[in-house]
Amino acid sequence: MRFHSTLSRVLVGLCLAGLSVASFSADLSKGESLPQTHEAFSFEGLWFETANYPASSVLRFSPYGKGWIGQYVQVSPPQQRFGFRVGETVIRGTVSGHEFVGQVLLKAVHEDPMCVGLTVGWVPIRMTLDGSNKLTGRWLQSWTADGRGCVVVDQSWQPYSLERLPAH
Repeated sequence: MRFHSTLSRVLVGLCLAGLSVASFSADLSKGESLPQTHEAFSFEGLWFETANYPASSVLRFSPYGKGWIGQYVQVSPPQQRFGFRVGETVIRGTVSGHEFVGQVLLKAVHEDPMCVGLTVGWVPIRMTLDGSNKLTGRWLQSWTADGRGCVVVDQSWQPYSLERLPAH
């Protein structure tokens, strides 16, 4: 997809959407821990990014404070080019009912403006727990104007999903 020359296209290594950094950090700062499951949903095991299967990055969730973090255990070549590495935390959030709400880590290519919280860094994500093996949702992608710094000129919701890898 091509965008008007007045827009700077934000290329990201990971896609998602939903909550502010400040409120997520405040939840984690309380230091409360969560059980490994939530209402019959388990985060155990390895999860792959379904959009790029079978050349997907793979992550593992771990409890962290009142929420969860997902760290890469395998990074796909395209995401390696964005600078993602094994062991890096790339998603964090909390669960309420069947909804995962948090943030995803985005990395932009060198020609994109570095607008922390918009085009790089932690941005919102919201996903739904579908059955016992899927998380599906969207993240908000932002575009900024060329030569105008970090002024958002357009936004759109991008799909993102994770699926649990079968146990071997």
